[in-house]
Amino acid sequence: MLVEINLLPKKESRKTSLYMLIGAFTLILLIGVGITVWIGQGYKEKIESVTKQQTATQELIATEQEEIANAESLNSIEELKKAVAWAEDYLIKTVPILRQFTALLPERGFVQTLSYEETGNIVITVQFDTSREASYYLKSMLDSEWIEDAMINSLTTNVLAEEKKVEAASIESEQQKILPRYLAEYEVILNRSFIKQEADSKGGEES
Repeated sequence: MLVEINLLPKKESRKTSLYMLIGAFTLILLIGVGITVWIGQGYKEKIESVTKQQTATQELIATEQEEIANAESLNSIEELKKAVAWAEDYLIKTVPILRQFTALLPERGFVQTLSYEETGNIVITVQFDTSREASYYLKSMLDSEWIEDAMINSLTTNVLAEEKKVEAASIESEQQKILPRYLAEYEVILNRSFIKQEADSKGGEES
C-alpha cells in the first residue's frame, strides 16, 4: 500500500500572509499620513496664532504711535501758547525802550548794543568819555520809573586817536590827540508793570 506525503505548503496560506503584509503596510501608511496631517494642522494653528499676535502687536504699536503723536502735538500747542504768553508778558517793544535809554544819556554818551537775555533782562553797552559819566548813567537808570534795577557788569577803556587840524605858518598840518573812551556794559531789569501801564494808557489816548 502506497502513502503520499505532500511536503509543499498550501497555496492558500501563502496568499493569506501576503494579504496580512499588505494590510499591515497600509495600516502603517495610514497612521503615518494621519500623524503628518495632525502635526501639520498643529503647525498651521501655531502659524495662525503667531500671525494674529503679530497683527495685534502691529495694531497696538500703531495706536501707541498715534497717541504719542497726538500727545506731542498737544505739547507743541501748549508750548506755543506758553511762548505767546511769555512774549505778551515779557517782551516789550525795543524802540520805546531804546528811546528811554537814549534820553538818560549824557551829551557824549552813545549806545553801542542792546539785547534781551533769556531771563527777560536787557544788556546794554554804552560808550562814554569819562568813567564818571558811566557812574552817573547808572544812577540815572536807577532813578527812572521804567527801570526796576540796574548794575554795571564791566567797564573797559578803549583808546582812540582823534585827529585835529592846526595851522602853522599858513601851512595846514595834522596832529593826533590820544583820547580814552569807556565802554560800560549794564544789566537792566525793567519795571514791566509800569511800562505796560504806560503803553496801555498811551494806547487808550490814541484810540
